[in-house]
Amino acid sequence: MTNFKNNIILTFLLFIVLFICSCKKEETINTLPPNTEIGANTFIFRINGGEIIESEVGYLPISPRIRVFYNHIDTFLNRDYHFEIRGCKIILEHNKKVAVVIKTMPVTGKYILSESDNYAFYFDSEPDELSYYTDEKYTGELNITKLDTSNHIISGKFKFDAQRHYNGEELEEYVTVDGQFDVKYEPNIGISYY
Repeated sequence: MTNFKNNIILTFLLFIVLFICSCKKEETINTLPPNTEIGANTFIFRINGGEIIESEVGYLPISPRIRVFYNHIDTFLNRDYHFEIRGCKIILEHNKKVAVVIKTMPVTGKYILSESDNYAFYFDSEPDELSYYTDEKYTGELNITKLDTSNHIISGKFKFDAQRHYNGEELEEYVTVDGQFDVKYEPNIGISYY
């Protein structure tokens, strides 16, 4: 009788082990954390759904980590009233940068990113200065979720597809970029956070 009970217990344990081993391991998906809307001066992005990149500089602040232009008048490029946000990560000589630009006074809501008034780009310095831009075929969206003009806070999310450009030519290669930001700004002035 004892052998019978032991066999049942061993069979049951073997069944559990086989069941656990046969289960497919779920792939880990890199999801963006919930975005804040408090002026935390954050800019987070990822390329093709991969690693989440938080904008930061490496050992030397040779380039600002986050740049914000709100209601900025650029007389050199003849631009009136635009919003621009850039996030950058630099480790030694490797530079990854994302920028989103709308050439109007921002309000809460959605903006289509293409190539003329509203656009976005992604740049990666390695392996050979990869530059990707939105255009009429590869587009995206910027969603400004909070605009607090009293406390100067602007927050939002973006997602866009961008085509690679090299030496003025469009190549048959593209990326998908998505991310979010929560920053403080100064009207009519560009701010850089190191």
